[in-house]
Amino acid sequence: EVAAAGLSFCIAKATEASDFEDRQFKANWGGAASIGLARGAYDFGRPDLVQPEDEAAYFLRTVGPLQTGDMLALDLEDYNGSLSRAIMPVADWTVRWVRHVRTQTGFPPLIYTNAGVIQQYNLARYPELGECGLWLASWGVPTPPRAPAPWVAVAFHQYQVAPAGTVPGIGNAI
Repeated sequence: EVAAAGLSFCIAKATEASDFEDRQFKANWGGAASIGLARGAYDFGRPDLVQPEDEAAYFLRTVGPLQTGDMLALDLEDYNGSLSRAIMPVADWTVRWVRHVRTQTGFPPLIYTNAGVIQQYNLARYPELGECGLWLASWGVPTPPRAPAPWVAVAFHQYQVAPAGTVPGIGNAI
């Protein structure tokens, strides 16, 4: 039913920090593959709690073997001020997380964040982050804004957080 509804891909939360796995991740990840959806997994980054290599390694172990076309992403948000309490500068933490994932998989992950985080934590000072796809959150802005440095384009644009909806074949509101 999900595939018949016209969906072509999904991105599911996999992990947070180095000790939390979303309880639905394995079912979502395997289910997407079984119906031929392109699939992605993201790690909700916690620079305030964990060294980046440890968090990235936990994320990759949780995701397990990848299939051609799988997407990986780092969700970088200032959750209750977590970024301001980071154990190292957020930009450094992010680069080290990305480097670990890229070294292990052979491709750069997406980075999900917003322009405020990019500016506040000076992610632009690392041009190599621009090699990652940018999944840009800019709520209430239906047209993708210009990509902030170090990116030259926006890969995905999230502009709305809608009320929970339904998708045929999925029992719970999403």
